[in-house]
Amino acid sequence: METALITGGSSGMGLEYARQLAKKGASLIIVSNSQEQLDEAAGELEPVMSEGAVLRLKWADLSTIGAAQELHDWCCTEDIMIDILVCNAGMFFFKELVPEDCRRAERMIDLHIRVNTELCILFGNDMKLRKKGRIILVSSMAAKLPVPGISIYSATKAYLLSFGKS
Repeated sequence: METALITGGSSGMGLEYARQLAKKGASLIIVSNSQEQLDEAAGELEPVMSEGAVLRLKWADLSTIGAAQELHDWCCTEDIMIDILVCNAGMFFFKELVPEDCRRAERMIDLHIRVNTELCILFGNDMKLRKKGRIILVSSMAAKLPVPGISIYSATKAYLLSFGKS
């Protein structure tokens, strides 16, 4: 039985990845920065989990420095081997760039670029050593269609597209 770790797995596309992987029999680790959404996702996913599959919920603010390493360390401590890594966590804001938004822009860059890169390096190395595993990086059409008001979002998603292809 495979185990999938899905960041941003408590809503939207992340939750849909979780539903589809649960239907295919995978054990799941759903990571989110919203405990309420984690609890709601658990209620939706538990009925579709295969017999023997395990659903784990993990609250984490992945935009913080060291969060990727902490998540990897937690999986190692819990003796959880990740077969499928779905890097889906993200944030979005639509606004003209102004100095007051520097911290929010920094968090978006950290979440979309730094954390996903670190997760791919850490879990990817485990997969490389086992000669088995898959990584899905969720980008956006905005990666190819930069639009005023979402310039940072578009740029970070373009990075994910390029990084994934590389």
